[in-house]
Amino acid sequence: MSAAARAARWVGLAALVPLLGLYLATGLVAPRWAVVGFLVLWCGLLVTAVVSLRRRPSLVPLLPVVGLVVWFVVVQIGDAFLHWSA
Repeated sequence: MSAAARAARWVGLAALVPLLGLYLATGLVAPRWAVVGFLVLWCGLLVTAVVSLRRRPSLVPLLPVVGLVVWFVVVQIGDAFLHWSA
């Protein structure tokens, strides 16, 4: 495994930290149940990342991207159909 591949998996794991902040800040526009759902999702992403560090290291950098896309889609749907607003 190259040094770049090793670094990429740790960068992917570290990128989950600001994603947690984004999920917590969602409480400004979303109801509590949605924030709890985001926190459960974040815990699932973290567990998947830690398990994938050895089994599938190429998956780890994609997990924060998946989390960001899910957050964006859910917040947009919440705004459009559930009238979430700040």
